[in-house]
Amino acid sequence: MKYFLFLSICLFSFASIHAQPKRACDSIYREVDSLASYPGGNDELIKFMNKEMRDAFNDCYHHDSTMITGMTIDLVISNKGKVLEATFTDVELAPGCRDRLRKKLLAMKTWVPARHKGVAVCSHYAWLVGGVLWEDQ
Repeated sequence: MKYFLFLSICLFSFASIHAQPKRACDSIYREVDSLASYPGGNDELIKFMNKEMRDAFNDCYHHDSTMITGMTIDLVISNKGKVLEATFTDVELAPGCRDRLRKKLLAMKTWVPARHKGVAVCSHYAWLVGGVLWEDQ
């Protein structure tokens, strides 16, 4: 009996350890019926950029000598509204700067997710940030 119990526990542990982790998104949509949106709309998104991201941009300048005047931020928003990924294009960023910006974006409050055929879906959200010199740069 002890052997059977021990064998059962070992098999359960093995199955738990080697099970595939649950993925947040099976598909990430680019074309949707309604885009993901930041709570409060674009005005609140701009306020977030001016308040939260400005410090991160200035840190990039002070720590890495990276001056950011424009870029495209591509977010992946889950079907629950959580920011799952943030990537940056059209800009050269030092690794430390990229990590600081990404950390800020992943900590954003929950978005209203995109909808496709009436169902909340994971989606891309491209955000062009351009022509800006941040206060301390």
